[in-house]
Amino acid sequence: MLIPKNTTRPTFLFLLFTACFVQGFGYMKWPQDFSPGENRIADSYSESQEKNEKVQESPYQRNDEIQPAIEFKAGYFFFADGKMRKIYNEGGLDLQIAGSYPIWKWMQIYGSVEYIEKHGRSLNGRQKTRIWQYPISLGLKSVAKICKSVQYYLTIGPRYFFVHTHANSSYIDKKMNQNGIGGFAGTGFNFLPTDHLLIDVFGEYSYCKLHFHPHKKHVYGRSIQVGGFAFGAGLGYAF
Repeated sequence: MLIPKNTTRPTFLFLLFTACFVQGFGYMKWPQDFSPGENRIADSYSESQEKNEKVQESPYQRNDEIQPAIEFKAGYFFFADGKMRKIYNEGGLDLQIAGSYPIWKWMQIYGSVEYIEKHGRSLNGRQKTRIWQYPISLGLKSVAKICKSVQYYLTIGPRYFFVHTHANSSYIDKKMNQNGIGGFAGTGFNFLPTDHLLIDVFGEYSYCKLHFHPHKKHVYGRSIQVGGFAFGAGLGYAF
């Protein structure tokens, strides 16, 4: 039996078109069928965005932790003792190098080395006299964040004083040295306008009573409170 030529060609074309259509749609996926794991371009883009955001975050924004810092402070010092204020009523330069390191959440260990100088005149003979102090402090510092760029802190701990005096007088010893342990307490605000720049505004009180022993005859020694108040500002680096 013979098959007409005009029926063979349409049948063959229909079968070929059907196979191509089924095969093509078998590999085709609509956008809603894509899962996040299969969309590699979108995943890689989102991962790169997250990495960039982490790099751009500042230390105190990243983990909300208090950072270690080192700073240089300058301020004005005056004695708490009234008689010492009358004698040493000039000068009052107070220079400090201080550092702090976190040990637990908002608590830090704090240390400083200080230089204080004041001068004036004796009460009776009005003769020139000077005093130098070299306090060394080690204590604790608690820090509370007011916002991401402002911190309030309190410091407290022992302070060891090295004191040296020089007087232009024939009635008392020209030079006397004494040292002893006392304590300090301070408070202030830290401002962090950028990631690492630290600006400190502080106030501090110290206490130490030392007994000076003159070597001249008929001159009696006495105990003196060599601590006092200091107010100033500092500039530092937050790590």
